[in-house]
Amino acid sequence: AFRNCSKLSSVGLPDNLHIIADQAFSNCESLYSIDLPFNLKEIGEEAFTSCEKLLYIVIPERVTKIQYAAFHNCKHLEVSVNSYNRSFRMVDGILLDLEDRVVFVPEKLKSESFVVPNRVKVIGAYSFDESKTLQSVVLPEGLIEIERKGFSGCYYLASIVIPESVTNIGEEAFLWCNGLISIAIPPKVTVIRKRTFFSCYSLENVSIPDSVISIED
Repeated sequence: AFRNCSKLSSVGLPDNLHIIADQAFSNCESLYSIDLPFNLKEIGEEAFTSCEKLLYIVIPERVTKIQYAAFHNCKHLEVSVNSYNRSFRMVDGILLDLEDRVVFVPEKLKSESFVVPNRVKVIGAYSFDESKTLQSVVLPEGLIEIERKGFSGCYYLASIVIPESVTNIGEEAFLWCNGLISIAIPPKVTVIRKRTFFSCYSLENVSIPDSVISIED
């Protein structure tokens, strides 16, 4: 609806709004202020992607769905959750859903070394995509999945150990991670998906377990 409205700086939304659709405000590079209404229930895919000046958003009480990459590349954004919302929570500054899936990581937390909280079960799509500072990540035991493009474009990421609990690594999860030198695929993974390690130019050693039955393009 408002995609690429580069001069849009603030928006007032009606109280009866239920859905902000996919890419509704994506690339609104001047948008710095928006209050999400009480009755909002869903925020679509890439709804606010690349709203680089957006500073603060409160997830309202009735929101139950936030689709992937909703706040991707919002470099200055801080998020909080209404205390009555039962679908999302903040843990160590990270937005998680009920399944302990990472929904959004503020840019200011993506320092050279990052420790993912122990309760996280899924690294959501685009969670760390295109981080220019990230060099090492500690993932928790108990992590189940790294979704599509979870760490893609982390050019300086050199150190990451994928826990043995991980059963699925999504497409392009480590695309263009030029700093990676070695990686061990966990023993519960059965498929190495498309472009998972595409253009990892420094990658020298890969350990692939017997559980893997398919290596995709």
